[in-house]
Amino acid sequence: MFFEGRVGRPPSWCVALGGPLVCSCLTVVGYVGFTSHITPLVALAASASNVPTSFVLSLQHMSVVSAASVCVVVWLVASAVMIAFEVLRAESAGVVRLLEFNALAFYSQVPWLLAFVYVAWTYRSPLETGGMDVLAAGASVERLTRLMQEDPALVVVKSIGEGSTLWLHGLFGAGYRALTGVSLARAQLLALAVYGLPHLVRGVR
Repeated sequence: MFFEGRVGRPPSWCVALGGPLVCSCLTVVGYVGFTSHITPLVALAASASNVPTSFVLSLQHMSVVSAASVCVVVWLVASAVMIAFEVLRAESAGVVRLLEFNALAFYSQVPWLLAFVYVAWTYRSPLETGGMDVLAAGASVERLTRLMQEDPALVVVKSIGEGSTLWLHGLFGAGYRALTGVSLARAQLLALAVYGLPHLVRGVR
């Protein structure tokens, strides 16, 4: 009902653009907090693996920069795919407002991202409390990565984040349906295809 009620209203671009921008800021804050915790562990593992610490730290900084743009990229890519689909259907009138509706959908991510920021700045992984001794016996970047991937708390956070992203794409589909009048099933199928596109690209790589 939210999107249906906005179809007849003029676009609110300032409000809409706040969605991806606020999410980008929260994502960066979370990544900075997480990176600050694991930097000593990364430095230890890098030195043991004969990998220049500066190189590993530069990769961490690049991940923060990527985090700053991921929400905007998801917004633009999802909107572009949906608009292109409508153009192929020869029903392109007004679909540019998909940019607005998809941007508004990002406000649904704010509660999750606030929780992510809290966890990133307060949670202490077992690696941070006892991980130095564990890694010192046979430290390596690969081992550190594996231990972090096996951390139950981080697995839960990653799973919740993936579910939140899926919910976001469901809202993309709801906005698409409100603007185009297609069936709910068809709109959600398109949204799921957009959601699966990055996973497919990573699988090919």
